[in-house]
Amino acid sequence: MKKIILIISTLLLTGCWNYYELNNLAICTGIAIDKYEDKYEVTYLISNAKKTEVSAKEGEAGTTTYTGIGETMQEAINDLTLKMPFEPYNGHLVVTVISEEVAKDGVNPILDLLARDTESRDFFYVLLSKNAKAKEILQIISPLESFPSQTLASDIETSSSKTSLIYKITYNDFLFNLLEDGKNPILNGVTILGNEDKGTDEKSLSSTIPSATIKIDTIGIFKGDTFIGWSDQDEGRGINLLTNNVENYYVKTSCEKEYIMSYIKNIKTKTKIDVDQRKVDVNITGEATLLEVNCDINLKDPKVIENIEIDIDNKLKETINKATNLVQQKYNSDVLGYGMQIHKKNPKKWKEIKDNWDTIFKELKINSDIDITIKTKGALVTTVQGEEK
Repeated sequence: MKKIILIISTLLLTGCWNYYELNNLAICTGIAIDKYEDKYEVTYLISNAKKTEVSAKEGEAGTTTYTGIGETMQEAINDLTLKMPFEPYNGHLVVTVISEEVAKDGVNPILDLLARDTESRDFFYVLLSKNAKAKEILQIISPLESFPSQTLASDIETSSSKTSLIYKITYNDFLFNLLEDGKNPILNGVTILGNEDKGTDEKSLSSTIPSATIKIDTIGIFKGDTFIGWSDQDEGRGINLLTNNVENYYVKTSCEKEYIMSYIKNIKTKTKIDVDQRKVDVNITGEATLLEVNCDINLKDPKVIENIEIDIDNKLKETINKATNLVQQKYNSDVLGYGMQIHKKNPKKWKEIKDNWDTIFKELKINSDIDITIKTKGALVTTVQGEEK
């Protein structure tokens, strides 16, 4: 009798109250949010399990999209759900793309709905579509990935680790920066290069040249939950440098009538804020490697190396100045988090200046001290031009 009771108890304990039958679910890996007139247009990118089984053999993308329209986010989702044969499941959500048109009206309704979704993960990536509808971004097919959502995720991870243009921004990151006192959020921008109509066609996978590709290379600036404008590439690099969100940095400096390309790693940014003096001192250090030297110079001469280091420092200062002009003078949005730093270090002071922070932030004098040291010249100790002579 005891054995029977034990077996029954074990079976009951292994049950799961929110268990789903996989065959009855439509796995959503990407969400796009657009405007349709004065309503929300929500698109789900669904992993087509049956089609995925043959994708590797036939070169087809194992995904499909469903779109719904509604006055609220939930009404739009309900509308698209009615068109689907299975129940959508967001437990494997990889990326959410928000159109700039939607973001201009504020993203709080979107964030609220996503935060209340008990199924979705909270560390999926969030992107802002530029010059394209968000759903068009999700529909671009890549020959290198089975799912467009995974293409976006791979682009984010590669770009953040290999370049200084963007860094990885998840839903959690964006929400934290939005809710944190003294900081405005940013989002990475994504756009389409090429023919977007052909880029959504599975036949394009058979071509050696993609009909369309997606590119992530700019930063969208927010004030509160509202999108207010874009950075260019240099301004985006400067923002990432100032916020200590750069893993690697490539910089081009002049050399006679040619150029030198350097790669900087181990970049560290330290910030000291004196709000009474209305100034910020930024110290940036890093180690550089010479990648290309397209002029005839003597790399064995310490003075030559010192001059290259000075050129690199000046180039970074120029980039930082562009970024500070953008966020202070053009947009007056503290995406650098200086207010947040004051709030954390001196809550009493922050309470005094909080209501006037927009004015104070715009007046801050940001001084940058750059110290980049060349640690290696690559495999060559001199230059090809010098060896030819």
